[in-house]
Amino acid sequence: MKLLENKHVLITGCRKGIGRATLEKFASHGASIWAHVRSMTPEFQSSAAETASKYGVEIHPIGFDLNDEDAVKAGFKEILQHKKPIDILVNNAGILPESRLFPMTPIQQVRDVMQTNFISAIFLTQLVSRCMIRQKDGVILFLASVAGLNLDGDTATFEYSASKAALVAAVKKLARELAPFHIRVNAVAPGLVETEMVRSVKESFIQQTVEATLLKRPGKPEEVADALLFLASNMSSFITGEVLRVDGGR
Repeated sequence: MKLLENKHVLITGCRKGIGRATLEKFASHGASIWAHVRSMTPEFQSSAAETASKYGVEIHPIGFDLNDEDAVKAGFKEILQHKKPIDILVNNAGILPESRLFPMTPIQQVRDVMQTNFISAIFLTQLVSRCMIRQKDGVILFLASVAGLNLDGDTATFEYSASKAALVAAVKKLARELAPFHIRVNAVAPGLVETEMVRSVKESFIQQTVEATLLKRPGKPEEVADALLFLASNMSSFITGEVLRVDGGR
């Protein structure tokens, strides 16, 4: 059964990791996708074309810097030129900063992380939500993190935890505000997931996190994509304002 047949989806940060797994998962369930990356390459265009052919769907690669408001507006205008509804938005793009104690963290690093992980996602969501309000239908999803929930003991950096906690708060607020327009807003909060971004952190952090997990292993990008698929589909039609933990048990 294809859960997203005839749906049009915008996914940010599709080049690798969870974004790439979500692109593959959603395509396999019949979605037509605008696949966003920060900078377009022939390799990504070719890969997107192969995925589209594999599942018999349309995938439109689109490149723009989410931290550049003018570029976001231009990219969004390009999407609108297709004259298709945006049924689902998946705000996946984000960064994991270099690990430092808060007193030694440059304030510019805090700004950069908040801009990428929170402000840019909210700006794009604002643009998309206006279309969804006119449609009186839509699903908005965010990639939060257990780092935005486990504030009493999580070892993630201050600015990363703060950016993800801000997304958690945004989900609650937006769900309430957009519900009258039949727009559902939810988030997935992954724990440690095997991605290139996570592999850049210290091995001691990875081991510590795995030990604190009930299932004693890191997650896979595909497992997070499965949770996003559930929240994007009508299988979760009575769920909004929720943050679904995908963390192996904490």
